[in-house]
Amino acid sequence: MLARRSRGGRAVESDGKSDAGEREIALDTFTLIHLRQYVERINDERHAFEGSYPKHDYIMVGPEGRPIHPDTITARFNRLVDRASVPRIRLHDVRHTYSTMAQDAGHNVKILSERIGHADKSITMKIYTHRSQGIDRPLAQTMGTLIAQAAGITAPEAIPLVTDLVTDRPNADPDDGDPPLAVVG
Repeated sequence: MLARRSRGGRAVESDGKSDAGEREIALDTFTLIHLRQYVERINDERHAFEGSYPKHDYIMVGPEGRPIHPDTITARFNRLVDRASVPRIRLHDVRHTYSTMAQDAGHNVKILSERIGHADKSITMKIYTHRSQGIDRPLAQTMGTLIAQAAGITAPEAIPLVTDLVTDRPNADPDDGDPPLAVVG
């Protein structure tokens, strides 16, 4: 919903965003095709209402051209989430999901930061991206392989107990009194 604020002694409508919040971003083909179809439909409605259609460039409008109340947008979003059978999140959380998915896919955080409107990529990293469960699995596998190679282990079934690795003796009894060659911990 738009708020009224004063600028230079005159009242203006505001969406709450600063001028710095306005920026150009690239759109993917799928979004662009559907956005163009939607804007065409809005233009058809504008022509059907002739002079009584409100003069603005909003795209979140009802068929008569009036801006849709934010609660209505949220309710529609929630219905789409429910229909998709995915966990419900707040509409604002879509920014967090988008950022996390972009980071998980390996995209440049600076470009992501600029795309979502942050002047500093640290804000994007600290607030908008979250650790995805399992995203560290490739790193864990790589490190496990390096450790196995360093220990001279070539087959998974030949993996010794950690006790055997630190005493440098296969099947050693850790309580036999011999000091280990390395201390873990």
